[in-house]
Amino acid sequence: MKLALKLARRELRGGFKGFGVFVACLALGVGAIAGVGSMSEAVRSGLFDDARALLGGDIDLRLHNRPAEARHQAWLRHRAATFSAVVEMRAMARPANGDDSRSLVELKGVDGAYPLAGALLLSPPLAVDAALSLKEGAWGAAADPALLAKLGVSLGQQIRVGDARFTVRAAITGEPDQVANLFRFGPRLMVSLEAMEATGLVQPGSQIHYHYRIELKPGSEGKALIEDINEAFPKAGWRIRGTDQAAPGVQRFIERMTMFLSFVGLTALLVGG
Repeated sequence: MKLALKLARRELRGGFKGFGVFVACLALGVGAIAGVGSMSEAVRSGLFDDARALLGGDIDLRLHNRPAEARHQAWLRHRAATFSAVVEMRAMARPANGDDSRSLVELKGVDGAYPLAGALLLSPPLAVDAALSLKEGAWGAAADPALLAKLGVSLGQQIRVGDARFTVRAAITGEPDQVANLFRFGPRLMVSLEAMEATGLVQPGSQIHYHYRIELKPGSEGKALIEDINEAFPKAGWRIRGTDQAAPGVQRFIERMTMFLSFVGLTALLVGG
């Protein structure tokens, strides 16, 4: 201790300029590491609290380009308190009045049970069935306000997607499972599963994601049910996620950002040394 004080006293003979640089690097490095850790933990905590809404239920099973077999769906319905199917794909939307406007959309077909967790916010506030049902020869749809502005369409007017005609009955102001997808190539257009079939776009070669979501029965555990699903259908080919993987893209981004900023803090400490 005496030697350390002696060396420090000798170093201070040249003034506090160099010592100030050391203290600044030390404070910057420690502050960066502590701040990154706190931010990362806060984001993880937020994801955990909203995991069911982000995932769309307690368990999500996804298949690419093909739907689940009828026997698989029957088994899942039997084991679930509530079962929901969602289909997602990209398509082109255009006004039904013949306008030349076009827009790539993220088309989403949902059933009457959607959403199993969270709330779909529409303006005006409508139930999912009321907003998407077939009336007067046209299916209903809920659209992102950005899509309405891009196509020059107002609520109550019609758009076309594939072979189907849709009346836009509501604007989407809140979608519970939207954050799970970091990258979107177009605004959202939500329709019913029956209307999705009516577009004629669901056919071999189309890039389609099929989601089957489960709400657990009281007393059931998600991990145990996932193990049962894998044991019952080992070759089904679906990707299964529980609430611990509600938003894997966001989680990976936070982990990489935490690692990068931690290295920045350590670099500042080394510079100070």
